[in-house]
Amino acid sequence: MTRYLVGRIGQSLLLVLGVMVIVFAMLRVSGDPTNLLVPREATQEQREAAREAHGLDKTVAEQFVSFVGDSARLNFGNSLRYKIPVREVIFDRMPATIELGIAAMAFAIAVGVPLGILAGVKAGGRWDGAARGFGLLGQTIPNFWLSLVFIVVFAVKLGWFPSFGRSTTSMWFLTIPDSSIVLPAVALGLFPMAQLLRFTRSSVLEIVNEEYVRIARSKGLRAPVIYGRYILRNALIPLISVMSLQIGALLGGSLYIEAVFAWPGAGGLLAEAVSNRDFQLVQGIAFFGALIVILFSLLADVLYTVADPRIRVGTLRQTRTPRPRSSADGASATMPKPHGEGIT
Repeated sequence: MTRYLVGRIGQSLLLVLGVMVIVFAMLRVSGDPTNLLVPREATQEQREAAREAHGLDKTVAEQFVSFVGDSARLNFGNSLRYKIPVREVIFDRMPATIELGIAAMAFAIAVGVPLGILAGVKAGGRWDGAARGFGLLGQTIPNFWLSLVFIVVFAVKLGWFPSFGRSTTSMWFLTIPDSSIVLPAVALGLFPMAQLLRFTRSSVLEIVNEEYVRIARSKGLRAPVIYGRYILRNALIPLISVMSLQIGALLGGSLYIEAVFAWPGAGGLLAEAVSNRDFQLVQGIAFFGALIVILFSLLADVLYTVADPRIRVGTLRQTRTPRPRSSADGASATMPKPHGEGIT
């Protein structure tokens, strides 16, 4: 187990280094950042002073080494617009995006997984058709258009939820968002919900007719036990993969959702930084976004071993199948029993 985790952590560190290379290259390929640091009417002396102040007078290799060291300390300089460290700007806005992503994924899991199990168990029936239709709508309807529909129907017409902004409430020692998160979370989580529904249904269709499921039914176990212990647990591997891949989609989709609902998160901050040509803030947001995706991918690797401990075997040791002894060894060959023999 330890060797497996160390290997995955090492791969994650290499991915982080790769992200640093990509972010650094994108900023340098886009042109000389000096033009963004000084006004157009600046003199050559002012340009040179700005280049020296931001380390742009060094070689590319020296700039990359300095960039890696600063990134390891989460130091991306000062925002050109806010005039404060980029780290502080991101830390002020990132919690709202994380809240929205967690709420969207919770909605996707709470709706997609049960509907997928029901569609797989009742394959070919009405519930299966309704669930597949619901999943098809979730994958085809643009979330920004759906956000506008939600605002018109549930905020303006019915008045059930706020139409924009983020408000919070206190629960014990936590400060959490209130009903203002419902509409943006549902709009953002609709696509991953449809993905989870489809993959859950496919996995259940492969598992529901397995022999151990039929044996569990013949023993008279209740349906919730069969669905939870025997079907859902064996379908977790593809579901964990889908959920880890959807983290990046949620971060990207939040850009539009936060703009529509005026949600004060990092997605709206990124759009604002790009429009203001605040390259240092864009650099910091890109790094933190990639770091979040990598961390969730690492978490998915850990959850794989929890859901199916056999995954550790490939990294820790290889099991060998004993070779049957032949008659030349003085004994008759050992023949395997037919599949299913001895099951009671």
